Amino acid sequence: MIEDHGYGSRIYVRKRKRFNAWPYLIVIAILTGAWFFFKPPDKTPLIREPVGSETINKRQEPRKIRPAAKSQEPAEPTYPGAENPEDLQQTEDAPPPRNLKGKLADAHQLFLNRDYEKALALYKEFIDLDPEALLYAGLCCYWLEDYNSAYQYLQQTLENNRRNFLARKFMALTCYKLDDLADSLTHAEIALSQVSDFELLTLQNKLKREQKVMDDYGDQQKVHFKVQFSKMEHTGIENTVLDILEEAYRTIGSDFNFYPPASITVILYNEQGFFDVTRAPGWAGGLYDGKIRIPIKDIEGKEELLKRILFHEFTHALVRSITPRCPVWLNEGLAEYFSEDEELLKLGAQLGQLIPLRRLEEGFPSGDIRLVALAYLESYTAVSDLIEKHGLFRIKECLEALGKGEGLSESFRTIFGVAYEEFAAKWGRD
Repeated sequence: MIEDHGYGSRIYVRKRKRFNAWPYLIVIAILTGAWFFFKPPDKTPLIREPVGSETINKRQEPRKIRPAAKSQEPAEPTYPGAENPEDLQQTEDAPPPRNLKGKLADAHQLFLNRDYEKALALYKEFIDLDPEALLYAGLCCYWLEDYNSAYQYLQQTLENNRRNFLARKFMALTCYKLDDLADSLTHAEIALSQVSDFELLTLQNKLKREQKVMDDYGDQQKVHFKVQFSKMEHTGIENTVLDILEEAYRTIGSDFNFYPPASITVILYNEQGFFDVTRAPGWAGGLYDGKIRIPIKDIEGKEELLKRILFHEFTHALVRSITPRCPVWLNEGLAEYFSEDEELLKLGAQLGQLIPLRRLEEGFPSGDIRLVALAYLESYTAVSDLIEKHGLFRIKECLEALGKGEGLSESFRTIFGVAYEEFAAKWGRD
Protein backbone atom coordinates (compact mmCIF):
# COMPACT_ATOMS: atom_id res chain seq x y z
CA MET A 1 0.00 0.00 0.00
CA ILE A 2 0.96 3.63 -0.36
CA GLU A 3 0.98 5.84 2.72
CA ASP A 4 -1.37 8.84 2.94
CA HIS A 5 0.58 12.11 3.08
CA GLY A 6 -2.52 14.25 3.61
CA TYR A 7 -2.79 15.44 -0.10
CA GLY A 8 -6.18 13.81 -0.64
CA SER A 9 -4.55 10.97 -2.57
CA ARG A 10 -6.51 7.83 -3.14
CA ILE A 11 -4.96 4.76 -1.58
CA TYR A 12 -4.69 1.60 -3.71
CA VAL A 13 -4.04 -1.73 -2.17
CA ARG A 14 -2.62 -4.25 -4.77
CA LYS A 15 -2.21 -7.93 -4.46
CA ARG A 16 1.44 -9.13 -4.79
CA LYS A 17 1.92 -11.51 -7.77
CA ARG A 18 3.92 -14.65 -7.34
CA PHE A 19 7.10 -14.93 -9.52
CA ASN A 20 6.92 -17.70 -12.22
CA ALA A 21 10.45 -18.93 -13.23
CA TRP A 22 9.43 -21.70 -15.62
CA PRO A 23 9.54 -19.66 -18.88
CA TYR A 24 13.10 -18.52 -18.14
CA LEU A 25 14.24 -22.01 -17.37
CA ILE A 26 12.83 -23.26 -20.65
CA VAL A 27 14.71 -20.57 -22.68
CA ILE A 28 18.00 -21.31 -20.89
CA ALA A 29 17.59 -25.01 -21.58
CA ILE A 30 17.00 -24.36 -25.30
CA LEU A 31 20.09 -22.12 -25.64
CA THR A 32 22.26 -24.62 -23.76
CA GLY A 33 21.21 -27.44 -26.05
CA ALA A 34 21.86 -25.35 -29.14
CA TRP A 35 25.35 -24.57 -27.93
CA PHE A 36 26.19 -28.24 -27.43
CA PHE A 37 24.77 -29.09 -30.84
CA PHE A 38 26.56 -26.38 -32.90
CA LYS A 39 29.84 -26.05 -31.00
CA PRO A 40 33.10 -26.32 -33.13
CA PRO A 41 35.45 -29.26 -32.76
CA ASP A 42 38.08 -29.10 -30.07
CA LYS A 43 41.07 -27.04 -31.05
CA THR A 44 44.63 -27.89 -30.31
CA PRO A 45 46.71 -25.04 -28.95
CA LEU A 46 47.88 -22.54 -31.59
CA ILE A 47 51.41 -21.29 -31.93
CA ARG A 48 52.59 -18.17 -33.80
CA GLU A 49 55.80 -18.18 -35.74
CA PRO A 50 57.35 -15.22 -37.64
CA VAL A 51 57.38 -15.18 -41.44
CA GLY A 52 59.24 -12.07 -42.52
CA SER A 53 57.49 -9.10 -40.94
CA GLU A 54 54.17 -10.99 -40.55
CA THR A 55 52.98 -14.02 -38.55
CA ILE A 56 50.96 -17.08 -39.47
CA ASN A 57 48.70 -19.07 -37.11
CA LYS A 58 49.19 -22.79 -37.42
CA ARG A 59 48.59 -25.94 -35.43
CA GLN A 60 51.20 -27.86 -33.51
CA GLU A 61 51.26 -30.63 -36.09
CA PRO A 62 53.50 -29.47 -38.98
CA ARG A 63 51.93 -28.67 -42.27
CA LYS A 64 53.07 -26.90 -45.43
CA ILE A 65 52.29 -23.20 -45.53
CA ARG A 66 51.92 -21.81 -49.04
CA PRO A 67 52.60 -18.11 -49.56
CA ALA A 68 49.41 -16.11 -49.67
CA ALA A 69 48.64 -14.46 -53.00
CA LYS A 70 48.39 -10.69 -53.06
CA SER A 71 44.83 -9.50 -52.79
CA GLN A 72 43.35 -6.82 -55.02
CA GLU A 73 45.85 -7.61 -57.82
CA PRO A 74 45.35 -9.85 -60.87
CA ALA A 75 47.74 -12.70 -61.44
CA GLU A 76 50.73 -11.70 -63.57
CA PRO A 77 52.10 -13.69 -66.50
CA THR A 78 55.02 -15.91 -65.56
CA TYR A 79 58.47 -15.50 -66.98
CA PRO A 80 58.84 -17.28 -70.35
CA GLY A 81 60.63 -20.60 -70.24
CA ALA A 82 59.33 -21.87 -66.90
CA GLU A 83 57.62 -25.22 -67.33
CA ASN A 84 56.00 -25.11 -63.89
CA PRO A 85 54.85 -21.98 -62.03
CA GLU A 86 56.21 -23.61 -58.84
CA ASP A 87 59.68 -23.16 -60.33
CA LEU A 88 59.23 -19.40 -60.08
CA GLN A 89 58.64 -19.29 -56.32
CA GLN A 90 61.27 -17.42 -54.37
CA THR A 91 63.90 -19.26 -52.40
CA GLU A 92 66.38 -17.95 -49.88
CA ASP A 93 69.32 -18.69 -52.17
CA ALA A 94 68.16 -17.13 -55.46
CA PRO A 95 65.58 -14.51 -56.43
CA PRO A 96 62.91 -15.46 -58.96
CA PRO A 97 63.32 -14.53 -62.64
CA ARG A 98 61.78 -11.19 -63.56
CA ASN A 99 58.21 -11.53 -64.79
CA LEU A 100 56.76 -9.95 -67.88
CA LYS A 101 55.59 -6.83 -66.10
CA GLY A 102 59.00 -6.22 -64.57
CA LYS A 103 60.87 -6.77 -67.84
CA LEU A 104 58.55 -4.39 -69.69
CA ALA A 105 59.11 -1.79 -66.98
CA ASP A 106 62.86 -2.13 -67.56
CA ALA A 107 62.36 -1.76 -71.31
CA HIS A 108 60.18 1.33 -70.84
CA GLN A 109 62.83 2.95 -68.66
CA LEU A 110 65.47 2.31 -71.31
CA PHE A 111 63.10 3.74 -73.92
CA LEU A 112 62.59 6.91 -71.86
CA ASN A 113 66.36 7.20 -71.52
CA ARG A 114 66.62 6.97 -75.32
CA ASP A 115 68.67 3.78 -75.12
CA TYR A 116 66.65 2.34 -77.97
CA GLU A 117 68.93 -0.56 -78.86
CA LYS A 118 68.79 -2.11 -75.37
CA ALA A 119 65.08 -1.36 -75.07
CA LEU A 120 64.41 -3.05 -78.40
CA ALA A 121 66.28 -6.18 -77.31
CA LEU A 122 63.96 -6.50 -74.28
CA TYR A 123 60.78 -5.73 -76.21
CA LYS A 124 61.63 -8.43 -78.76
CA GLU A 125 61.48 -11.06 -76.00
CA PHE A 126 57.76 -10.38 -75.50
CA ILE A 127 56.36 -9.22 -78.84
CA ASP A 128 54.35 -12.44 -79.10
CA LEU A 129 53.02 -12.09 -75.54
CA ASP A 130 52.16 -8.44 -75.08
CA PRO A 131 50.74 -5.92 -77.60
CA GLU A 132 52.56 -3.07 -75.86
CA ALA A 133 55.92 -4.73 -76.47
CA LEU A 134 55.08 -5.04 -80.16
CA LEU A 135 54.17 -1.36 -80.40
CA TYR A 136 57.26 -0.12 -78.60
CA ALA A 137 59.52 -2.36 -80.65
CA GLY A 138 58.20 -0.42 -83.64
CA LEU A 139 58.85 2.92 -81.93
CA CYS A 140 62.42 1.87 -81.09
CA CYS A 141 63.07 0.93 -84.71
CA TYR A 142 61.66 4.29 -85.82
CA TRP A 143 64.05 6.23 -83.58
CA LEU A 144 66.91 3.96 -84.66
CA GLU A 145 65.98 4.91 -88.24
CA ASP A 146 65.32 1.30 -89.20
CA TYR A 147 62.12 2.30 -90.95
CA ASN A 148 61.46 -1.01 -92.69
CA SER A 149 61.43 -2.88 -89.36
CA ALA A 150 59.39 -0.09 -87.76
CA TYR A 151 56.82 -0.50 -90.53
CA GLN A 152 56.51 -4.25 -89.87
CA TYR A 153 56.03 -3.92 -86.09
CA LEU A 154 53.58 -1.01 -86.40
CA GLN A 155 51.60 -2.81 -89.10
CA GLN A 156 51.20 -5.85 -86.83
CA THR A 157 50.11 -3.58 -83.99
CA LEU A 158 47.42 -2.01 -86.17
CA GLU A 159 46.23 -5.44 -87.31
CA ASN A 160 45.61 -6.25 -83.65
CA ASN A 161 44.03 -2.90 -82.84
CA ARG A 162 43.16 -0.54 -85.67
CA ARG A 163 42.35 2.26 -83.22
CA ASN A 164 45.78 2.37 -81.58
CA PHE A 165 46.55 6.08 -82.01
CA LEU A 166 50.27 5.90 -81.24
CA ALA A 167 50.82 3.10 -83.75
CA ARG A 168 48.79 5.00 -86.37
CA LYS A 169 50.72 8.23 -85.79
CA PHE A 170 54.13 6.60 -86.10
CA MET A 171 52.98 4.61 -89.11
CA ALA A 172 52.25 7.96 -90.80
CA LEU A 173 55.71 9.22 -89.85
CA THR A 174 57.36 5.96 -90.94
CA CYS A 175 55.66 5.94 -94.34
CA TYR A 176 56.82 9.52 -94.82
CA LYS A 177 60.41 8.46 -94.11
CA LEU A 178 59.97 5.65 -96.65
CA ASP A 179 58.74 8.21 -99.22
CA ASP A 180 55.29 6.63 -99.39
CA LEU A 181 53.47 9.96 -99.33
CA ALA A 182 50.02 8.56 -100.16
CA ASP A 183 49.99 6.02 -97.30
CA SER A 184 51.56 8.55 -94.95
CA LEU A 185 48.71 10.97 -95.61
CA THR A 186 46.11 8.21 -95.19
CA HIS A 187 47.48 7.16 -91.81
CA ALA A 188 47.84 10.77 -90.69
CA GLU A 189 44.21 11.56 -91.50
CA ILE A 190 42.93 8.42 -89.72
CA ALA A 191 44.97 9.31 -86.63
CA LEU A 192 43.75 12.93 -86.73
CA SER A 193 40.16 11.68 -86.77
CA GLN A 194 40.94 10.21 -83.32
CA VAL A 195 43.15 12.90 -81.77
CA SER A 196 44.05 16.43 -82.85
CA ASP A 197 47.84 16.17 -82.79
CA PHE A 198 50.05 19.15 -83.69
CA GLU A 199 52.85 17.04 -85.17
CA LEU A 200 50.40 15.16 -87.37
CA LEU A 201 48.67 18.37 -88.45
CA THR A 202 52.06 19.74 -89.51
CA LEU A 203 52.82 16.52 -91.39
CA GLN A 204 49.40 16.54 -93.08
CA ASN A 205 49.87 20.08 -94.34
CA LYS A 206 53.38 19.32 -95.57
CA LEU A 207 52.21 16.15 -97.34
CA LYS A 208 49.49 18.03 -99.19
CA ARG A 209 51.93 20.70 -100.34
CA GLU A 210 54.54 18.09 -101.27
CA GLN A 211 52.13 15.93 -103.26
CA LYS A 212 51.02 18.97 -105.23
CA VAL A 213 54.60 19.93 -106.10
CA MET A 214 55.89 16.41 -106.83
CA ASP A 215 53.28 15.07 -109.22
CA ASP A 216 55.79 14.72 -112.09
CA TYR A 217 58.86 13.80 -110.04
CA GLY A 218 61.02 10.76 -110.68
CA ASP A 219 63.78 9.30 -108.57
CA GLN A 220 67.19 7.72 -108.81
CA GLN A 221 68.79 5.72 -106.03
CA LYS A 222 72.20 4.50 -104.98
CA VAL A 223 73.11 2.61 -101.82
CA HIS A 224 73.21 5.59 -99.47
CA PHE A 225 70.99 8.16 -101.15
CA LYS A 226 67.74 8.42 -103.02
CA VAL A 227 67.37 11.55 -105.16
CA GLN A 228 63.95 12.77 -106.29
CA PHE A 229 63.81 15.38 -109.04
CA SER A 230 61.55 16.96 -111.62
CA LYS A 231 61.71 14.99 -114.85
CA MET A 232 60.79 18.18 -116.71
CA GLU A 233 63.34 20.57 -115.15
CA HIS A 234 66.23 18.66 -113.55
CA THR A 235 67.18 16.03 -116.10
CA GLY A 236 70.85 15.16 -115.63
CA ILE A 237 71.55 17.15 -112.47
CA GLU A 238 70.60 14.21 -110.25
CA ASN A 239 73.80 12.39 -111.24
CA THR A 240 75.95 15.35 -110.19
CA VAL A 241 74.08 15.55 -106.88
CA LEU A 242 74.54 11.82 -106.20
CA ASP A 243 78.26 12.01 -106.93
CA ILE A 244 78.73 14.94 -104.52
CA LEU A 245 76.70 13.21 -101.80
CA GLU A 246 78.69 9.99 -102.12
CA GLU A 247 81.85 12.07 -101.71
CA ALA A 248 80.37 13.67 -98.58
CA TYR A 249 79.45 10.23 -97.24
CA ARG A 250 83.02 8.99 -97.67
CA THR A 251 84.98 12.04 -96.47
CA ILE A 252 82.80 13.31 -93.61
CA GLY A 253 82.00 9.75 -92.51
CA SER A 254 85.72 8.96 -92.42
CA ASP A 255 86.59 12.15 -90.48
CA PHE A 256 83.81 11.47 -88.00
CA ASN A 257 84.32 7.70 -87.98
CA PHE A 258 80.56 7.35 -88.37
CA TYR A 259 78.30 6.61 -91.34
CA PRO A 260 74.52 7.11 -91.24
CA PRO A 261 73.01 3.61 -91.35
CA ALA A 262 69.82 4.50 -93.25
CA SER A 263 69.45 5.67 -96.82
CA ILE A 264 68.92 9.45 -97.03
CA THR A 265 66.32 10.99 -99.31
CA VAL A 266 67.28 14.14 -101.23
CA ILE A 267 64.65 16.20 -103.06
CA LEU A 268 65.59 18.69 -105.78
CA TYR A 269 63.01 21.43 -106.32
CA ASN A 270 62.61 24.34 -108.56
CA GLU A 271 62.86 27.49 -106.47
CA GLN A 272 59.12 28.05 -106.11
CA GLY A 273 58.46 24.41 -105.20
CA PHE A 274 61.15 24.50 -102.49
CA PHE A 275 59.62 27.47 -100.69
CA ASP A 276 56.06 26.22 -101.18
CA VAL A 277 56.87 22.93 -99.44
CA THR A 278 59.36 24.00 -96.76
CA ARG A 279 58.15 27.54 -95.95
CA ALA A 280 61.85 28.30 -95.43
CA PRO A 281 63.12 31.90 -95.30
CA GLY A 282 64.14 33.47 -98.60
CA TRP A 283 67.88 33.30 -97.88
CA ALA A 284 67.90 29.49 -97.36
CA GLY A 285 70.04 27.56 -99.81
CA GLY A 286 68.91 24.17 -98.51
CA LEU A 287 67.18 22.46 -95.61
CA TYR A 288 67.28 19.19 -93.69
CA ASP A 289 64.14 18.06 -91.87
CA GLY A 290 64.67 14.31 -92.10
CA LYS A 291 65.18 14.73 -95.85
CA ILE A 292 67.68 16.94 -97.66
CA ARG A 293 65.78 19.55 -99.68
CA ILE A 294 67.61 21.71 -102.20
CA PRO A 295 66.31 24.42 -104.57
CA ILE A 296 68.08 23.92 -107.91
CA LYS A 297 68.29 27.05 -110.05
CA ASP A 298 70.83 27.93 -112.71
CA ILE A 299 73.26 25.38 -111.32
CA GLU A 300 75.45 25.34 -114.41
CA GLY A 301 78.93 26.51 -113.41
CA LYS A 302 78.07 26.57 -109.69
CA GLU A 303 79.19 23.10 -108.67
CA GLU A 304 81.34 24.45 -105.82
CA LEU A 305 78.33 26.23 -104.30
CA LEU A 306 76.21 23.07 -104.72
CA LYS A 307 78.96 21.03 -103.05
CA ARG A 308 79.07 23.34 -100.01
CA ILE A 309 75.28 23.18 -99.68
CA LEU A 310 75.14 19.39 -99.97
CA PHE A 311 78.05 18.86 -97.56
CA HIS A 312 76.33 21.20 -95.10
CA GLU A 313 72.97 19.37 -95.25
CA PHE A 314 74.57 15.92 -95.21
CA THR A 315 76.34 16.87 -91.95
CA HIS A 316 72.91 17.62 -90.43
CA ALA A 317 71.75 14.16 -91.51
CA LEU A 318 74.83 12.57 -89.94
CA VAL A 319 74.36 14.44 -86.64
CA ARG A 320 70.68 13.48 -86.59
CA SER A 321 71.66 9.82 -86.98
CA ILE A 322 73.68 10.09 -83.77
CA THR A 323 71.27 12.21 -81.73
CA PRO A 324 68.12 14.30 -82.16
CA ARG A 325 69.23 16.37 -79.14
CA CYS A 326 71.95 18.69 -80.32
CA PRO A 327 72.26 22.43 -79.57
CA VAL A 328 71.59 24.39 -82.75
CA TRP A 329 74.91 26.25 -82.58
CA LEU A 330 76.82 22.94 -82.37
CA ASN A 331 74.79 21.39 -85.20
CA GLU A 332 75.11 24.38 -87.53
CA GLY A 333 78.76 24.93 -86.55
CA LEU A 334 79.62 21.37 -87.58
CA ALA A 335 77.72 21.76 -90.84
CA GLU A 336 79.65 24.94 -91.64
CA TYR A 337 82.92 23.30 -90.60
CA PHE A 338 82.49 20.52 -93.14
CA SER A 339 81.40 23.00 -95.81
CA GLU A 340 85.07 24.07 -95.79
CA ASP A 341 84.61 27.81 -96.22
CA GLU A 342 87.97 29.14 -95.03
CA GLU A 343 86.88 32.75 -95.20
CA LEU A 344 84.33 32.15 -92.44
CA LEU A 345 86.99 31.04 -89.95
CA LYS A 346 89.05 34.16 -90.54
CA LEU A 347 86.05 36.41 -90.00
CA GLY A 348 84.88 34.52 -86.91
CA ALA A 349 88.26 34.73 -85.19
CA GLN A 350 88.06 38.52 -85.42
CA LEU A 351 84.52 38.83 -84.09
CA GLY A 352 84.40 36.47 -81.09
CA GLN A 353 81.09 36.00 -79.24
CA LEU A 354 78.61 38.76 -79.98
CA ILE A 355 75.41 36.73 -79.65
CA PRO A 356 75.38 34.74 -76.36
CA LEU A 357 75.81 31.05 -77.21
CA ARG A 358 73.06 30.19 -74.72
CA ARG A 359 70.61 32.00 -77.01
CA LEU A 360 71.67 29.81 -79.92
CA GLU A 361 70.90 26.48 -78.26
CA GLU A 362 67.27 26.23 -79.42
CA GLY A 363 67.33 28.26 -82.63
CA PHE A 364 68.79 31.09 -84.65
CA PRO A 365 67.49 34.66 -85.02
CA SER A 366 64.90 35.21 -87.72
CA GLY A 367 64.15 38.22 -89.83
CA ASP A 368 67.44 40.12 -89.83
CA ILE A 369 69.78 38.44 -92.31
CA ARG A 370 72.81 40.08 -90.66
CA LEU A 371 72.01 38.44 -87.31
CA VAL A 372 71.46 35.10 -89.07
CA ALA A 373 74.85 35.36 -90.77
CA LEU A 374 76.49 36.31 -87.46
CA ALA A 375 74.88 33.29 -85.73
CA TYR A 376 76.29 30.93 -88.38
CA LEU A 377 79.69 32.59 -88.17
CA GLU A 378 79.82 32.42 -84.39
CA SER A 379 78.70 28.78 -84.30
CA TYR A 380 81.29 27.81 -86.88
CA THR A 381 84.10 29.50 -84.95
CA ALA A 382 83.09 27.99 -81.59
CA VAL A 383 83.01 24.48 -83.07
CA SER A 384 86.31 25.02 -84.85
CA ASP A 385 87.93 26.07 -81.55
CA LEU A 386 86.61 22.95 -79.81
CA ILE A 387 87.91 20.71 -82.60
CA GLU A 388 91.32 22.42 -82.58
CA LYS A 389 91.71 22.04 -78.81
CA HIS A 390 90.09 18.66 -78.21
CA GLY A 391 89.78 16.88 -81.55
CA LEU A 392 86.79 15.92 -83.67
CA PHE A 393 86.41 12.59 -81.88
CA ARG A 394 85.51 14.48 -78.68
CA ILE A 395 82.69 16.22 -80.53
CA LYS A 396 81.42 12.82 -81.58
CA GLU A 397 81.61 11.57 -77.97
CA CYS A 398 79.56 14.57 -76.87
CA LEU A 399 76.90 13.85 -79.49
CA GLU A 400 76.79 10.18 -78.47
CA ALA A 401 76.36 11.17 -74.81
CA LEU A 402 73.48 13.47 -75.75
CA GLY A 403 71.98 10.64 -77.79
CA LYS A 404 72.00 8.42 -74.69
CA GLY A 405 70.00 10.99 -72.75
CA GLU A 406 72.77 12.76 -70.83
CA GLY A 407 72.35 16.48 -70.24
CA LEU A 408 74.40 19.03 -72.15
CA SER A 409 76.06 20.35 -68.98
CA GLU A 410 76.96 16.87 -67.73
CA SER A 411 78.34 15.60 -71.05
CA PHE A 412 80.27 18.82 -71.72
CA ARG A 413 82.06 18.71 -68.37
CA THR A 414 82.89 15.00 -68.73
CA ILE A 415 84.25 15.26 -72.27
CA PHE A 416 85.78 18.73 -72.49
CA GLY A 417 86.75 19.16 -68.84
CA VAL A 418 84.91 22.44 -68.40
CA ALA A 419 81.37 23.24 -67.34
CA TYR A 420 79.19 24.10 -70.31
CA GLU A 421 77.92 27.22 -68.57
CA GLU A 422 81.50 28.43 -68.09
CA PHE A 423 82.42 27.69 -71.71
CA ALA A 424 79.34 29.50 -73.04
CA ALA A 425 80.02 32.52 -70.84
CA LYS A 426 83.75 32.89 -71.59
CA TRP A 427 84.30 31.63 -75.12
CA GLY A 428 85.15 34.42 -77.55
CA ARG A 429 85.25 37.07 -74.83
CA ASP A 430 88.74 36.56 -73.41
